[in-house]
Amino acid sequence: MRSAPNTDENSDKPVYLRIYNRLKELILNKTLKVGEKLSHRKIAEAFCVSKMPVAEAFNMLEAEGFITTVPHVGTVVSNNVWAALQSDKPSVWQAYISSGKYKVQPSTLINAVKKLETSNHIMTNKIAPAFKPETPLIRAIESVKERLLAHDSYLEFDYCGTAQLKRTLVSHLERIGIKTTTDNIIMTQGAGESLAMIVWAFMGAGTNLIYETPSFINSIMLFQSAGVNMEGIPMDEDGVNIEKLNAKLNRTKNGIFYTHPINHDPTGVHTSESKRNAILAICNKFGVPIVENGTLRDFVFDREYPKPMKAFDRNEQIIYFGSLWSDFTGFKISWIVAPEFLAEKLKLVRMSSELTSNTLTEMIADEMLSKGYYYEYMESLKPVITAQYYEIQRLMDKYLSDIATWRRNAPSYFIYVRFNKNIDIVKLYQAVQDNLFFSGNMFDPCDTCHARINTIGVQPDQLEAWIKRIRDMVIAPPPIQNRLVALALVVYCRKSFHLKNNERYRCVPPPSLQGMK
Repeated sequence: MRSAPNTDENSDKPVYLRIYNRLKELILNKTLKVGEKLSHRKIAEAFCVSKMPVAEAFNMLEAEGFITTVPHVGTVVSNNVWAALQSDKPSVWQAYISSGKYKVQPSTLINAVKKLETSNHIMTNKIAPAFKPETPLIRAIESVKERLLAHDSYLEFDYCGTAQLKRTLVSHLERIGIKTTTDNIIMTQGAGESLAMIVWAFMGAGTNLIYETPSFINSIMLFQSAGVNMEGIPMDEDGVNIEKLNAKLNRTKNGIFYTHPINHDPTGVHTSESKRNAILAICNKFGVPIVENGTLRDFVFDREYPKPMKAFDRNEQIIYFGSLWSDFTGFKISWIVAPEFLAEKLKLVRMSSELTSNTLTEMIADEMLSKGYYYEYMESLKPVITAQYYEIQRLMDKYLSDIATWRRNAPSYFIYVRFNKNIDIVKLYQAVQDNLFFSGNMFDPCDTCHARINTIGVQPDQLEAWIKRIRDMVIAPPPIQNRLVALALVVYCRKSFHLKNNERYRCVPPPSLQGMK
């Protein structure tokens, strides 16, 4: 640092904000020149802090264009035009950047995403070309073309979804055991939008969201930004731990239980029928509403499709959301099913937020379902994905059995792998094709051992080379600085995450998931 920081100034603010403000000031007054290298270590020493708050400050500065990370060089002051403009005349928005309710993602997650973006990878699920994911989409588009040529009146506008698709969805939902009407259905563009609407309509500061952990909702800052208290309940091999759920709900007020009972993301666990019944009974006993995620239920390949909990909802306590899998459609389309009095609130939220349906994509989805293209494709996919799964399991037995464990003989879209050592997740992304992996810390903030593998993202003839790259990356000893960062992350999480009654946030996965093999 050119000048020692004034540690008393803004002492009521978090350390990372003080570092952020000081560095921005030095850049704006040109004390720190364009291209000048910034050292995490030196800045941490200047403020007498660890590197963690420095990393958070760097994330904010990089997001605003003041600094950038250059490969093989490090972090330097950016020559970004926007940042240069700020040096002459700070934006009127600068004072409000940290005032919004949206919480900043953990630095490790932000850095991972940025690395993937700069390497021209999209961090999403994908299906290898060998599985012909475009098949139902092409057939549906041909049918839509016929509609349009016939001057069909389906190009209607509706905030909550076209009437024709909602009528088709009533039949689709009845196939899986949910009896509903079009008045209870709200169309959305993806599961994320469904969750956002549910949060906006029914959650806020003081709401306690109880959920199964690990869970993908840990990587969604929406809940934290709304002031929702999030409390995870560990899972057993057949779903959430019922005893701990009962104890938690018994002492929780204003609680909502979030569950992903079929093909749970990321573990792939199916909550048993007896446990699903127990969840319903416990939530009914304590008057706790349920939000049920049904987005991955179609990816059950080793048994009959189980009915969702919503199918047994006799007390109108469950809001259910599902979707067509975007990898088959080329777009995101989801739906919320809620009791009519709740659906009315969700409709008002959607209309007042100017969230509109996409009529063309809804026409395509309607054709996929009403003409049966989606069902035919999913049935044809079952044996193919099952064969791919068991081939991956054979190769994992061959190359990874001494360094990792996982649930065996459970064909699914994902395999949740636990490595027997901390791994450099970002480097592993880059080494094995980034978008096939989701790291454990996306599902548990302190997890450095797990990764979720997409089983059909690789061409069948490339599987062995892919698994071997995973092994080569994991067994290679990481540089000392990466080991220190991993250790700092765990220490930081142990200090920073607390549950009620001062219970420490556990930075290790549940024992039942650790030993799955």
